[in-house]
Amino acid sequence: MRKLFVCLTMAALLLLSTVGAASLVTNYSNSAAPGQSRQPLFIVQSLKYDPYPVNAGEWFDLWVTVQNVGQMDANNAKFEIVSEYPVVDSQQITSNFGRIAGTVNAANDQSEGSQSNQVLLKFRLRIADSATAGTYTLHLLATPNLNGSIGTRYDIPIQVAKTKTNFDIVVSNINSKKTTVSIENTGDKPAVGVSVSLDDNGNLSISGPRTVLVGTLDPGDFTTVAFQITPDSSVSSIPIRVSYTDTAGIRTSESFNLPVSYEKAKTVVPAVISKPLFNISELAYAGVGFAAGIILMLAVNLVSRRKRR
Repeated sequence: MRKLFVCLTMAALLLLSTVGAASLVTNYSNSAAPGQSRQPLFIVQSLKYDPYPVNAGEWFDLWVTVQNVGQMDANNAKFEIVSEYPVVDSQQITSNFGRIAGTVNAANDQSEGSQSNQVLLKFRLRIADSATAGTYTLHLLATPNLNGSIGTRYDIPIQVAKTKTNFDIVVSNINSKKTTVSIENTGDKPAVGVSVSLDDNGNLSISGPRTVLVGTLDPGDFTTVAFQITPDSSVSSIPIRVSYTDTAGIRTSESFNLPVSYEKAKTVVPAVISKPLFNISELAYAGVGFAAGIILMLAVNLVSRRKRR
């Protein structure tokens, strides 16, 4: 029965780990027919961002497909996400390209098996912590030629929502057999498929499972999990990871470093140094003195007998 329970638990965790983050893909119809403009002209073909929706304070990836529908090539093209609220940070906000063919040269390139008038842009951005739920418009600035050409701004809609929750987690009890951790869902969203794990940092001696499957924690729900950790006074904290699926179906994890105080129960036996009743030198001196006393007594007794005669 115990083996069956362990197998079912691991199967449930494996199933939960396969739940991927949702993403949104939007396709746009061409706002201009190819070849109508002699100058380079960009249109947004499609966009995708992941995860969807984006949570405030978190990073997300944005992909944008852009096509040059003008007749002339766009030389040294540049694409940039305008840095403005709610975007507060970025790892990649600008993409520079060389030549992006126009419709004239694209026809020749396509005959060779490539589509040189279309590019895929990728940006990694972070939404402000203070952003409230709703739709925000990001702005993509596309410049066909860096040598003095004027860029065109395109609107990119992004959906921000509150799908995650918060946890309060502490070490609530410690004894020689187990360490108990208390966890509470302090947010306003349910957490599904919650699991609590000990991160392996090499400092803990663990004899039992490292992961405990909790299940669903609704807002305000509270539970405890226990780990079989051998107490070690050199350990001052334990790393805990809480994984769950939020209301958008996104599997996420949060890490906590919980302070802990392990004190080994030590039985101190005081060292007792036993002192012998006599040492060798003392015995030697005592023996000599005793023998000398006997000899003296015999001598006195002998002298007394001679005087009587």
